[in-house]
Amino acid sequence: MNHVSDANIQNDWGDPGQEKKICADNRNEETFKRTIDRIKDYIETHYDEKITLKDLAEQFYIHPVYLGQLFKNTYGVYFKDFLLDLRMRNAKAILRQTDLRIAQVADQVGFASKDYFVYRFEQNEGVTPTQYRKQAVYRLE
Repeated sequence: MNHVSDANIQNDWGDPGQEKKICADNRNEETFKRTIDRIKDYIETHYDEKITLKDLAEQFYIHPVYLGQLFKNTYGVYFKDFLLDLRMRNAKAILRQTDLRIAQVADQVGFASKDYFVYRFEQNEGVTPTQYRKQAVYRLE
């Protein structure tokens, strides 16, 4: 009969104290996942407001550099790129569905400056917001 003592049993973590550490790490990971999801939800709800990584970090009690890394690692995109993409998608919908002036569209999606909105829109889409609107109307006819 083969007798195995507790001293000879090794868990998957290599040493007995490691199991507790991994359990704690998993709880921390779950907590951070919930937090980063809440932050993403907040951005999606408040994209039309002035949002900075620093402000989000303060609001959610996370260091701004760590928040930026966590956001990138979780969603595969940097915070600023995520926010810009969200604003652009909403701007395109507004341009297709309304006759609002470009300055009003810029304001509704969180840009403080119409000129900067036009610059970023053209950089992203290859056309100005006015050209985009005309193309969208043309496609509908």
